[in-house]
Amino acid sequence: MDQGQVLSSLAQMIDGVLPGCRRYAPVVGHSGGIAIAVPGGGQVVVSGFQVGVLITAGLARDVPNMTGAISWVNSRNSDFAFGRFYASLPADGALRANVVWQDVIPWFLLEQFPALVDAYVPQMIKLGTDIAGNEAGGVLQEVGGLPFNDDDADRSLPVAAVMG
Repeated sequence: MDQGQVLSSLAQMIDGVLPGCRRYAPVVGHSGGIAIAVPGGGQVVVSGFQVGVLITAGLARDVPNMTGAISWVNSRNSDFAFGRFYASLPADGALRANVVWQDVIPWFLLEQFPALVDAYVPQMIKLGTDIAGNEAGGVLQEVGGLPFNDDDADRSLPVAAVMG
């Protein structure tokens, strides 16, 4: 499947599990995915990239409390069976964190088990938006920072925060 087909298929899955959501396709920047605005300040980017389908929920950006962000991430990772939370430094090297949750569904699994595409991928997209909606407010309250915005600069930030 080429990138256009992947984005089209992901858009259909998003519309199936999140009817009426506000989404932007494609995402600006290098992620080549679809950004979904989530009530509560979170943002989710769903993209097909080299190793699989990547679902990234941006929870907070420009968190000034790096130690607090790392502690928050570590405590939340022990509570979740799917995906991982990350606190990463921005590309400009400033001492502030971006906090995201991310899960990857490898292409080889999707190719070996085609039923996963229709069953598992949409549910993981829904999980990403649930995490963004439920966790963004908590991390912002606990360690500070800013929510992800609807502007162009933020639409690829959740992926860029982890991928570098």
